[in-house]
Amino acid sequence: MGSGEEVGLENAARAWLGEKRRAEASARERVALQIGCGVDWEAALASRGEARERLALKLKRLIERERGRAGRPHLYDLDRHVALKKALDRLEGRTTKSGTIAPWRKSYGSAL
Repeated sequence: MGSGEEVGLENAARAWLGEKRRAEASARERVALQIGCGVDWEAALASRGEARERLALKLKRLIERERGRAGRPHLYDLDRHVALKKALDRLEGRTTKSGTIAPWRKSYGSAL
């Protein structure tokens, strides 16, 4: 096998692993939102207009409630907080090309 073929296989393997990681992250988000908040993620992403705004508002309220629990460590769940924030960012379209959340873009612009 030539080195060109090896590079092609390595690139294909990296692409497959990247897609697998994105699919796993998406599945975790769906399950966390369904179990923790009663939000159907597929329906949320398909929603438009006022329904989408109501859902974003609900997620913001849940994030604020979670922040309020931070002072009581036995009630606070960092994973739930992160999942809610990522879901809100994704719902509002704040993601990078790789699919990861870029919270700094909203407040600092693209200078970073």
